[in-house]
Amino acid sequence: MVKNPGIIPKFGTLLSGEISQKRRMVDTMLQGCWKSCIEPDPASGIPFVAEAIIANPPSFAHIHCAQALGIPLHLMFTMPWSPTRAFPHPLANIERTDADPRTTNYLSYSLVEIMTWQGYG
Repeated sequence: MVKNPGIIPKFGTLLSGEISQKRRMVDTMLQGCWKSCIEPDPASGIPFVAEAIIANPPSFAHIHCAQALGIPLHLMFTMPWSPTRAFPHPLANIERTDADPRTTNYLSYSLVEIMTWQGYG
């Protein structure tokens, strides 16, 4: 997305083979997720078929595997995304200040959200 903003990739990207490389990478991820839903346990050989999938939103195959198997999909972040005073946002780089740490922690979530949307915009 950084190298090729927009819908059509640059000519150099096409010539470099980067797109086919990314397709192979995505195929590997899709196949790996599917296998993890249907293959027996490698250590014990006990048969396994997923009854539900818990996945991180940026995962690739979760929704397709859940649909194919007819099972529930639960999307969960692997880090807190709701503001709290207990600790700062995991992506915030908070330095020590004289400000109240609980307030700083809480405000760090809004700061990361603003910075994220600035990047997307």
